Amino acid sequence: MIWLGIFLIVLAIALFVAELFLPTSGMLGGVAALCAIAAIVCFFKTAWWLGEVSVLALIIITPLALYLALKIYPRTPVGKAVILPITDAAAAAPFANEAASLKSLEGKQGRALTLLRPAGSVEIDGQRIDALSDNEVIEPGTAVTVAHVVGLKVIVKPVTSSERS
Repeated sequence: MIWLGIFLIVLAIALFVAELFLPTSGMLGGVAALCAIAAIVCFFKTAWWLGEVSVLALIIITPLALYLALKIYPRTPVGKAVILPITDAAAAAPFANEAASLKSLEGKQGRALTLLRPAGSVEIDGQRIDALSDNEVIEPGTAVTVAHVVGLKVIVKPVTSSERS
């Protein structure tokens, strides 16, 4: 029975390592956890003290293994494909500037260049801008006003007769 417990522990470790490199959505990790639990049962059936030692070892080794896995995983090919890289401020700066310039368009009026249902293009201050309508279809040529800007999304709505300038 002790050899079955040792085999199950080795299998659990191998499955946890395989989980790092294969995109199985945690299925191998779950099977590895079941193998570890089965190994503990085998050790308890062999000798009570052996079961206690195996539980203590797993209590110490599991968090350590998870910590190391989280340190190693981002450097693996699968980890690099799944985890987005951290962008530096210089790379994000053009988007921050664009978001700030779009924010200045709030309240301005223009006209729809294309059909907005809900996405399309509008012209505001002679500048062509991709925009979203505010839950309605807007025909080309319709006067629009910028309702609000969320990040890089410009939300427009048709100008009502009371808003015309």
